[in-house]
Amino acid sequence: MFKHHLLLIYRNFKRYKSSFFINLIGLSAGLSCTLLIYLWVNDEIQIDRFHNERLYQVIQNEHLTDGVQTVEGTPGILAETMAKEIPEVETAVATSPGFWLGQSKVSANHQPAIKAAGKFAGPDFFKVFSYPLITGNKNEILSGKKTVAISESMAMKLFNSTDVVGKEMVWSNTEMQAENHALISGVFKDIGTNSSEQFDFLVSYDVLLGPEGNSGYRKWTNYGPSTFVVLKKDVDPKLFNTKIKNYLKTKGVKNYTLFIRPFAQSYLHNQFENGKVAQRKNSLCKAIFAYCGLYSNHCLYQFHEPFYCKSIQKIKRSWG
Repeated sequence: MFKHHLLLIYRNFKRYKSSFFINLIGLSAGLSCTLLIYLWVNDEIQIDRFHNERLYQVIQNEHLTDGVQTVEGTPGILAETMAKEIPEVETAVATSPGFWLGQSKVSANHQPAIKAAGKFAGPDFFKVFSYPLITGNKNEILSGKKTVAISESMAMKLFNSTDVVGKEMVWSNTEMQAENHALISGVFKDIGTNSSEQFDFLVSYDVLLGPEGNSGYRKWTNYGPSTFVVLKKDVDPKLFNTKIKNYLKTKGVKNYTLFIRPFAQSYLHNQFENGKVAQRKNSLCKAIFAYCGLYSNHCLYQFHEPFYCKSIQKIKRSWG
């Protein structure tokens, strides 16, 4: 069959050169566009898929009189409390939203400051997320007060080296006007484009919490940070959802419930309806995939159809 198609293409090329090239250009353009769309959709689907498959984000629903409001912000101490009190949790970490320290400046050795994006992150950050470390111990990298971890490119910009553990860095932010001095405890590889989270440095979460009892983020009624958990093997996410649904009520917080969402799906499933994850973006990717397949078949048909028609007309004339 394939040999027959090649022979037909060759014969039509010899007989109808002008029509052949016009159709060939159309086929090439159509298939090229389809391939580019496919690569884009495939790239979207692969976002955050390199992390542990047992990694989940804890989401919070606020039950109001006129409906349910879903937010990703949770109490600042939720991660450490869940890790201590819920046996199904292997490890947990709290981080700040990207926009909190997204417009920061960093400097070292009294050099001019450069722009950088940062995040507050708990001590188990590199145990929860699969970002590769160049230097530093993932069990200790952010455990000390006023410590930071920086990216490889940031280390090169500030020190022209990645051997910077123990050196001092200064960072500042529009929300925190004062300069903050911190010791570098590790260097991680630059965040790839397959990650929805993009940052240049991480600040110890202790800086956000402050001394015991002196920070609003130690209160169960204060929200903002994001909470991520890695479940132990063989833990059923549905049963875990049922268990943590009313967890905040045990802390004296009413009208709020919790549920988890696989972190690998957070990029495509980032919208909520009535307290549940909406499937809009994922459905769109599936629809585009289907369109690519149909459009490819259409291009192939458009390429072959004129030659088939001419061949059929020739056969009819010979029979006439």
